[in-house]
Amino acid sequence: MKFIVTGLAFLLPVLLFSQKLNVDSMMNEDKRKKELALNNPYLKISLKTPEGLITNDDFKGKVVYINFWHSQCAPCLGEMAAINNLYDSFSTNPKFKFLSLTFNDEKTIRKIKKQHGIKFPVYSIDGDECDRLMYNLAFPTNIIIGDSGLVKYIMAGASLNEQKNIEYFSKKIFPIIKGELFKP
Repeated sequence: MKFIVTGLAFLLPVLLFSQKLNVDSMMNEDKRKKELALNNPYLKISLKTPEGLITNDDFKGKVVYINFWHSQCAPCLGEMAAINNLYDSFSTNPKFKFLSLTFNDEKTIRKIKKQHGIKFPVYSIDGDECDRLMYNLAFPTNIIIGDSGLVKYIMAGASLNEQKNIEYFSKKIFPIIKGELFKP
């Protein structure tokens, strides 16, 4: 028994330290992905939707907001009220393009839209394509593409608190979009 306790006392710090290294390396990798995306052209996109094909050509001269989410992601669902506000604020502007993408099926999308009062269109895409288009970051991921076609903002993660997400969007995301839409 003494041997087991001594072994655990030795191994526990090693395991915890290696776990911290894994988390740190994942965070550094995410930071690197974001840095590589920022101020560079957005990835090639070709989405079949009920309204037609969406490609990078549809983004020309527009400010594009893209949100990636899925139904089992609590922070994703915590953002829905903030995203509704964003959609309400900018969707009528002809220089603004809005995309909400998930790998969930249509039945799940309808259920989540009803539960969260989602007003914006949501498109279901293949999981691998979803990962690629969000630079293999964590859910939720929000991306803003400027009218030049360059990525201006990319952020993965969100609060579980709906009000904190609304505040974050109003202080961070709204100003970026407004700045891109109304730049001189």
